[in-house]
Amino acid sequence: SSPEYRYGGAVRQIFHTALEWMWAQGAVFSSLYPFSHSYYRKFGYELCQLVTQYKLPTEALESFSCTCKVRMFQPGEDLAPLQAVYNARLGQYNLAVQREERHWKSLFGKDPAKEMRYTYLLEDAGAPLAYVIFKPEEGEDGKIGNVRELAFAKPEGLPQALGFLYRLGAQYEAFRIALPEDVPLAALLEESYDTAPTWINQPMARVIHVEKALQAKAPGEGRTYTVAVILPNLLNPFFSMVAHYINRALVNRGYRMLLCDTEYDYTKEQEMVQMVAQNKVDGIIALTYNPDLKIPPDVRSVSIDRYLSGSTTCVASDNYNGGRLAAQKLVEN
Repeated sequence: SSPEYRYGGAVRQIFHTALEWMWAQGAVFSSLYPFSHSYYRKFGYELCQLVTQYKLPTEALESFSCTCKVRMFQPGEDLAPLQAVYNARLGQYNLAVQREERHWKSLFGKDPAKEMRYTYLLEDAGAPLAYVIFKPEEGEDGKIGNVRELAFAKPEGLPQALGFLYRLGAQYEAFRIALPEDVPLAALLEESYDTAPTWINQPMARVIHVEKALQAKAPGEGRTYTVAVILPNLLNPFFSMVAHYINRALVNRGYRMLLCDTEYDYTKEQEMVQMVAQNKVDGIIALTYNPDLKIPPDVRSVSIDRYLSGSTTCVASDNYNGGRLAAQKLVEN
């Protein structure tokens, strides 16, 4: 607005009117690229689509290999394989917005040689697994591959795609790779110092029509690639170490950890189990002192050092034989 009209509440009134109009028109979401995040938070907008851009030398990808079939996508080809990968990835996010046909055409409907933007599709046993879109750019240290989009239908698609990029080391000294914030590339590299992550693309969005948004929520089909880990107390160094190594193992397999601290409260523990089950986690790992803890039978679960009723698998120490060996060793010495 012009300087003489600022701080008079005009923009606030315009926004309130616009939001009411959008609701009346049946709009479900509103999104924008803000000049100031704090300003638009006043109107209910919050960060969405957080993307981390990693810059790293091509040699940092040496530990990854690509064993699947790779082919360059050409304009006019059927978009179905790319859409299948994109939608599989999209399905892992709550209330994600689908890409419209016009967006697909703008991305893939032009000559890659003229646009200098290339798309490669990775297939495993004839099924689409991942795709990579990148654009060559000149950098200070030579040619850089700017990966605009990297999507994968299954967790194993990510290392396959990174292995494909490593193949291009003869042409590209380095890559800039844009990934959603929940894909911790630095944790997957042999040496995390090889990459310099930065945040890019920080749009904001808000829900306009809550009821329609909840109706549009995808059913809990497939996998969320999230595992809930329920522990009695995170202040205990042992439990903290258990959480650390579980998280490392999950990240290496493309999963996220949802960590729950029950504070030795059996009631809270049972409520947490119900909560994470309703959120369609792929599994629950629980270290509990409650033998009566109930985990729904349709949720895959593992207990640590405590046997639970039902189909829960238990990973436990052999305390009896451990004690016997310790006593034997004490007698021998």
